[in-house]
Amino acid sequence: MAGTGIGALLALGSVWLREKSGPSLVDRGQVCAWLCDRDGDRILGLDEDAFEVRRYNLAEPLELAPVAGGAVWVLSARGPGAGGGRSLALLDEGGACLLELPLDVALQPRAGPDRSVELLVGQLSGRSHVRVSSGGEIECLAEVPGAIAWCTGPAGTLYLGPGEVRSLLPGGLTVRRILGGTLLGAARTPDGWTLLRKLGDALLLEGLSSRLVTRWKRDISGAALEELARRPLVPGVNGGVWVIHRGGKLVYFDETGRTGAAQFLSQSPVVAAVSNCQGDLWPITLGGCLRLDCSGVAQPGQGGYAGLTDIKLVPILESGPSIEEEPPQHIEVRGV
Repeated sequence: MAGTGIGALLALGSVWLREKSGPSLVDRGQVCAWLCDRDGDRILGLDEDAFEVRRYNLAEPLELAPVAGGAVWVLSARGPGAGGGRSLALLDEGGACLLELPLDVALQPRAGPDRSVELLVGQLSGRSHVRVSSGGEIECLAEVPGAIAWCTGPAGTLYLGPGEVRSLLPGGLTVRRILGGTLLGAARTPDGWTLLRKLGDALLLEGLSSRLVTRWKRDISGAALEELARRPLVPGVNGGVWVIHRGGKLVYFDETGRTGAAQFLSQSPVVAAVSNCQGDLWPITLGGCLRLDCSGVAQPGQGGYAGLTDIKLVPILESGPSIEEEPPQHIEVRGV
């Protein structure tokens, strides 16, 4: 275990999962999407028609990362408030806890290879991108001080920080670009990234190459998307993206930033959304899970939740980009 940020990861400790009264549901069908119901102290698995087929009771789940074989990693709060610490647990396909790690600061878990999970850990100035194996082994993949968000795609891994983005390409090349304004979100495309940022009064949607060179840039302020969701950018099909308005408005932009379909889903705040490879969209509000097909037509959803905080789709097994162990390189691109 190496790196400054991963000192936040401690040895295996006491189990923070709290069983609550009421049965868990298992083996009722194949899970397509997992939900975190923080205020209901549970995570829930939905099938492709949004019917509940799994329910595991645990305290204050915040984020999750499904992996192959029906298992799921869950990042939960260890105490009240943002400073209460986190707990990272691996649950098997029957809901049993296989592994538990108490953490200090941790965010944005995503599925890694071989049932591992990758996430950001550590205080902002000493933040690291780490991988935790299903056996509890911890590997530092990159030191990323200042990173507030990250995403992966065919072009590699992208880290967002205050006023800058960094790209780690397959092969070990690191590209850094200084940008003006406030970075709001990023989404993968087949060969690069789409970036959303606020620059003065302008809301900019920008297409970047894998080396962070601007391909196109559009001011989308006219789309009336002033109040954005906490995670406002969701990948679509063929390099397009959905921009999520907190008040329930979703606007689709194609691979060159041209405006497409707009949808009004709910008066309730949209917390997050995910999309699959067919272009179907699964947005969540605090109390419900909604669905749109690839044509933007609403499909039956699910409701009755206490306070949803995250949704993730079960990954389809496929070979993704690998990062080879080579001496790190670095180039820098500047631009506004």
